[in-house]
This record gives sequence, C-alpha cells and structure tokens, in this order.
Amino acid sequence: MSVFSGDIVAPLLLPSRDRSLTPTPRPKTARALPLTELPALPRGHSLRHAVAALDTHGRCTDQTLIQSLGWAAGQGVDISAAHGVIVVRADDTGLHTLARRGHLRIPAPIRHWCDLAAGDRLLLAAVPDQQLLVIHTMAAVDVMLVNYYASLTGGDTSREHATS
Repeated sequence: MSVFSGDIVAPLLLPSRDRSLTPTPRPKTARALPLTELPALPRGHSLRHAVAALDTHGRCTDQTLIQSLGWAAGQGVDISAAHGVIVVRADDTGLHTLARRGHLRIPAPIRHWCDLAAGDRLLLAAVPDQQLLVIHTMAAVDVMLVNYYASLTGGDTSREHATS
C-alpha cells in the first residue's frame, strides 16, 4: 500500500531548441588599461630614489618616498602605465587611494600588464616638485642600463669593451 497518492518526482522540463528564446550572450569587452604619456622630467628637478619589493597584496611599502611627496594614508592618486613604467600622480579625484598605512597598492591589471609578482623589486623615483612617483620594473631598468652602456661604448655592450 502506497503512502503517496501523487507523483514523487516532478516531470523534468527540457529547454526549448528554439534559439530565438535563448538569450544572446553579450560580447566580453576588456577594460582598457590606463596608458599614459611618460612625464618629461626637466633637468634640475630633485629626484629621490628607492628600491622596494612588491608584497603579496600588490603593495609598494616604501614610506620614505611617499613622505617626501607629502602624501599620507587616504591620499587620492591616479595610476597609469606605459612601457613597463608605472606613473602615480596625486589626484584628489583619483580612483585609487593610499592604504591606511600609506602604502601604495598597484592595481591588478597594471601588475599583470607589467608582469609583476609578489617579491619583485621595483625602482621608485619620486619627483616632489611635481607630486609624481614613477615606478620602474626591473625589466625596464635592464633596458635603460643596456641603452646607457651602449651609448658609453659606442653601441658595443660586450664585457671586454665596457671594461676598457
């Protein structure tokens, strides 16, 4: 004798094969990375430099340069990138702000575009007069050094020529 008087399992309804009833997927559009023109640094500007490592949260934690710029926690900044260089400008209406300890968090899309990972070392250059921080990846530093040494050696970067 059955305790149930009706169907135990509701009938399964299969979706219609009519494609006109299927929602059309929206095309995925990638957000453009904020690219920038590299700032011109006139001679005579006082640059301050530091080398810092990127932490596991994408933060650059050098306080000396942040303080030399007069920035503090909550400071609005605009962050963009070009040619393996990250440019950070003070901007009260910027999308980004310095973290509560004054650390600069580099947004993930820029870290990925510059091929940065936790522990990577960065060359930081602050220009206090312009409220500007320029962050160079080690790949960008390599290119600058090779070009600089090539200019000193007439284009030859071999070890023998460079040591003479």
